[in-house]
Amino acid sequence: MTSTFSTASLCQASALQISTIGCRHALFAELSRPWARRFGSENVESEDRAIFRSLNMAYQASIMPGGQEATFYDIGRLITLWVSAMEILIHPGPGGGAYKSGVKDLLDSAQRCDNGLKALAHPVPKNKNTTQDRTLASSIYFRIDALRSDFMHGNDVTVERLVTDNGTPLLHVGASLYRMAIATKIGVLPPVFEESRAGSVCLNSFGRFAKWISATDYAAAIIGVSALK
Repeated sequence: MTSTFSTASLCQASALQISTIGCRHALFAELSRPWARRFGSENVESEDRAIFRSLNMAYQASIMPGGQEATFYDIGRLITLWVSAMEILIHPGPGGGAYKSGVKDLLDSAQRCDNGLKALAHPVPKNKNTTQDRTLASSIYFRIDALRSDFMHGNDVTVERLVTDNGTPLLHVGASLYRMAIATKIGVLPPVFEESRAGSVCLNSFGRFAKWISATDYAAAIIGVSALK
């Protein structure tokens, strides 16, 4: 299966054929709509601009360093990029600002199949004196954002702070958090189940549900497994 996108408005290039084999179809379908608006029109909405700037930042964050040139500081740089990608995603445009609470609100609103991941059961500092119950995803984001801040301001960062409770690198979990955030932001929603004439649920509904699971809850499952003991 292929989809055609025209990038002529950007660089006078011809239409581009993109293969969708192996992609997450529900995520691809929802991203194709802001893509068409962003690159097919001279008038660009702030939200569409933010989505693709965020995706570009996430792409850079996903390029893992390797070989002898990789250093401890690369971890801080990539963590910073993942946090920035999520902050760009929720930025309201000119005159507004991206706040940590906005990212956490987005992650908390993500639709999941696991009730444990939906639960607002994790106290996350709201300010110096109070906490707010958030989802597991938000609590992990708080830890990653704190790491970003310490790296950027030259504070000491120990190896123990770079992993979750069971030893999974927080850098790896950052990608899952972003997957959850982008899917929620662009509205990858579970399908509505339809009934056939015989009264049973249509097989097509199950197919659409499976595609939604692959585009959204896959990331949530990784977060749950990697963060819990």
